[in-house]
Amino acid sequence: MDILVLAQTIFYFTASFAIIATTIYISIIAFYLIGLTRAINRIVNEIGDMSEDLHERLDQILEILAFFPIISFFAKRVMDKMKAQKNKVKKSKKYPHLQEN
Repeated sequence: MDILVLAQTIFYFTASFAIIATTIYISIIAFYLIGLTRAINRIVNEIGDMSEDLHERLDQILEILAFFPIISFFAKRVMDKMKAQKNKVKKSKKYPHLQEN
């Protein structure tokens, strides 16, 4: 009977250790995953900001090119398309649930 109690006690200590070790391991993984997702979020935000800056610079370039008579026709068409797309993006940011698929 003593051997059964000893075996049961060893089992409980082993199981407790395994549960504690697994919990610590999962906590460490979660900690690093949270850090990774924050870093990815920062990168995505920076790319979005750079994209908006590029869009504004392209608008400025097209406005400058619009003063030339030969290029003005094409630049005006491109600017109109870009403004329509920009308005569409603004609407989708303002009302994401109305976004078209």
